[in-house]
Amino acid sequence: MTLKNKDGTVYRIDGPNPFMKKQELWSDCIKHNLEWKDEIVFDFLKQKLDLPVQESAESFLEEIEQRSQEKQEITPVVEKPVVPKEKREFDSIESFCLPVDIIENKDDLYGEIKQKVIYGEVFTIEIVVLEQADLTFRFWTTHKINKGSIVYPKNKDKRWWKISEVSDAPKGFMYLGLPSPFTPSFV
Repeated sequence: MTLKNKDGTVYRIDGPNPFMKKQELWSDCIKHNLEWKDEIVFDFLKQKLDLPVQESAESFLEEIEQRSQEKQEITPVVEKPVVPKEKREFDSIESFCLPVDIIENKDDLYGEIKQKVIYGEVFTIEIVVLEQADLTFRFWTTHKINKGSIVYPKNKDKRWWKISEVSDAPKGFMYLGLPSPFTPSFV
């Protein structure tokens, strides 16, 4: 199983430093200032940048005055009134859901049970997040979702969750999701 980042990309471990590929031994390395002698370095940039300070300051002040006059000429923008949204009892987020149907077939000869997973059409639902951690995601919704379905909340985590537990809750259902190995595209 591959490790994945929160956004669903494969986690990649950095390799060795590419600058050290040509290095074979440390025997011929040069040691700099190991006696802690004072060292004075001359700054060459100050020599090259001989700008007249007074001219640049005067031109800067003139530019500020011109811009302040331009700002006074601009007409103010009329703001639209803000209409408040409906106030809900809980904050819900929209999420994609890929429902699953599991068909079980029993082998008559050996008695083995084989499961066939069939995914349905993607739809969107509103969910209320109850608890979220790195490896678990507990939420509530009014929609009935089968165990094994994939849920992708539209939030900053960008992670797919597979439903592992379904329980009844007041006016809906409570679900527990675990990270999904199957990461479908919901575009």
